[in-house]
Amino acid sequence: MTVTEDPGDFAKLLPPKPRMLVLDLGFLGDSIHLMPALDCIHQSVPNACVDVMVAEHVTQIMEVLPWLNRVIGYPRFPKGPKWFNHGEWIKLLRTAKYDAVLNVNGSDRSSILTWLTGSPLRLGRIPRRKKWWWRRSVTHCVEHPYRNAPVFEQTVEALKLAGFAKGDCGFHVVIPESAKKAVNDQLGGLKSYVHVSPFTTENYKELPPPLLAQWLNRLNTKHSLPIVLSVAPNEREKQKLQSLLEKLDFTPAAVFPGTLSLLELSAIIDQAQWHIGGDSGALHVALMCDTPTLAWYRKYDGLIEWAPPGKSHARVIGQASSDGLTGISLQDLENSLQTLKSH
Repeated sequence: MTVTEDPGDFAKLLPPKPRMLVLDLGFLGDSIHLMPALDCIHQSVPNACVDVMVAEHVTQIMEVLPWLNRVIGYPRFPKGPKWFNHGEWIKLLRTAKYDAVLNVNGSDRSSILTWLTGSPLRLGRIPRRKKWWWRRSVTHCVEHPYRNAPVFEQTVEALKLAGFAKGDCGFHVVIPESAKKAVNDQLGGLKSYVHVSPFTTENYKELPPPLLAQWLNRLNTKHSLPIVLSVAPNEREKQKLQSLLEKLDFTPAAVFPGTLSLLELSAIIDQAQWHIGGDSGALHVALMCDTPTLAWYRKYDGLIEWAPPGKSHARVIGQASSDGLTGISLQDLENSLQTLKSH
């Protein structure tokens, strides 16, 4: 682990009440993994006025950090703007006159925006694939290894190298009472249940449909907790949900066919006994809420960065295929759940 330009002085250079911007233009999982870093900043500089810029379609999730000054949405989904269409974003960021900008992601787009803010203090984490111009986008840079820990842990450690809080930085979130009330009304007072998010963004990251139905039927017959199902608000998952429901030999306690907001999804998962599902945004919500999880994954190099760590999170790993994950059996899933229950 090395640092450049002695970034350890970065936090000391901030004015007493700095106006700060944190940039991470990833999707839901990236935004959730950013939260402990934001907590780190908040602990170190409690008087700071902190704005955060994330993908526009996930801005609502940042409402669980009520101390943030402003959440700025950047259009990333389904595709971001071309480089020559950034005028309004550049004007917005430069007008804010930030004392400091932190680019913890290191992507090309976020690095260019960091530079264009014109802020006198710009901290960046050296990206895995650094372009020749990257160094000009920041005034201070920190180097921390990738793929050695969950993303949220890496980012916190990178900020600590820059002089930010060395305490317990984590997911200190507050789910709005309005979201809790909305889901409690829809659940009819149900308090103890398993939340299942059966689908992801692609077939190769999901259980094959027959195995998924068998697994949910097993959950219903062998374990006493009601099952609550939810899917994302897109036609692919809604259609797959309808097909799944036809294969079940029971009626779930509740089904949310893409109707939940991100905050309502958080409230559902927060009060669930377990969250069960694939490698999706809902899994990261469970990490944020400290809800135990059982998840299925494809085998890939970056798994350590995105799989929730610790004994309260069980996993099964298969091989990706166009028909779904292979190499995972019903008994593998049951064994993983028993491991989770023992903790």
